[in-house]
Amino acid sequence: MSSDCRLAGRRALLHAALAGAIGLVASSAPRQALAQTDSSAACNDTSPLPARFRLAFNAQASRGPFTLDGENELIFSRDGPRYTLRSVTRSVLFDAEQESVGDILDTPLAGAMLVPSRYSERAGRREPRRVQFDWRARRVTFSNADEAVATQPLLQDRLSLLLQVGQQLRAQGGKGDVALPVASTRRISSYRLTPSPAQALEVPAGRFDTYRLERPLDAEHDGIEVWIAPQLCWLPVSLRYTDDRGQVIQNRLRSASFD
Repeated sequence: MSSDCRLAGRRALLHAALAGAIGLVASSAPRQALAQTDSSAACNDTSPLPARFRLAFNAQASRGPFTLDGENELIFSRDGPRYTLRSVTRSVLFDAEQESVGDILDTPLAGAMLVPSRYSERAGRREPRRVQFDWRARRVTFSNADEAVATQPLLQDRLSLLLQVGQQLRAQGGKGDVALPVASTRRISSYRLTPSPAQALEVPAGRFDTYRLERPLDAEHDGIEVWIAPQLCWLPVSLRYTDDRGQVIQNRLRSASFD
């Protein structure tokens, strides 16, 4: 593998949750914290993912003494078996979006399983990068790569990953590693996240009992940490990404709404 390809792989996780967080500008101030909406009626054992939700995060990118603040929203809606998931990052001088569209399979044992059919990401004025999942032909194609690759069981995209991690952990009773293949805009990589024992976490939206899952930083991968809150439909309430240059991107839930 060339050094350029290896470097690109290390940077991939930085786009997995909050597209464009590395482009946040210092002049964008986070909004005032909003009260958390009760999720008890939105998710339960028979419907692990609510039909609609909006998660608002305070985002902060830092490297050494430099810190940049901004905002992101994760917006989910479901119509029958079809879902749409969007991530929107905005600041004074920068905006970025991700979108994942596909189907949801409701399984008795594993709960909700996201099956993406297309994924796109756009940063600033750049042309969107797209991924198409053809499950019948069993291939994945990329708008910025010539060669198609084969689909894999449980395959996710960079955005659907954020929901599927919690669903997998829920199905496993909060125990054991969560292993998922993930399609970036060029290739498919294997993600394995190891959970820590349940712990309380304070974020702007409130205090949650969470499971922390981690893929440590190493020579091939950036580090990722995800805090999943069972009381919030097994959704993420905090995320942190690190790379080998010392850059850290932290995302902390500010508010959650369900309708």
